[in-house]
Amino acid sequence: MNITSIVVSSAIALTTGLLSPAHAQSSEADKQAAVERYLRAVPMSKMMEDTYVQLAKQVPQDKQAQFIADMRKVVKAERVEQIAKGAMLRTFTLAELNALADFYSSEHGASAMAKFGAYMGEVMPPLMQEIQRAVQDLQAQNKR
Repeated sequence: MNITSIVVSSAIALTTGLLSPAHAQSSEADKQAAVERYLRAVPMSKMMEDTYVQLAKQVPQDKQAQFIADMRKVVKAERVEQIAKGAMLRTFTLAELNALADFYSSEHGASAMAKFGAYMGEVMPPLMQEIQRAVQDLQAQNKR
């Protein structure tokens, strides 16, 4: 057997083993477990609650409690979490998911995540204003 045959045979054996349904299922299960571990470190409901509180600061103080209550009623946290899970599974590798879970489970990661609601509350209003301005500009250009 020559070296080319050995290399080709080894490549086929490795590829067949790595692409087998059992390996794919294991990898998918591992990714799902990593996403679940990430979401235990970064609960979607906590992140959303923090965001509501920060966004409420943009409305008059006497309406903030009602704003938060309304957001809790209309935003389906379970649906948002399912969307996030699906996107994470499609976007990140197992190693990346584990790294995210590891980081957000760490002291520094937990500290950063505790500030995320405040960050989103500060960033979202001007971001939405900028997007609205850009859409209005595009609409005005299309009318010409």
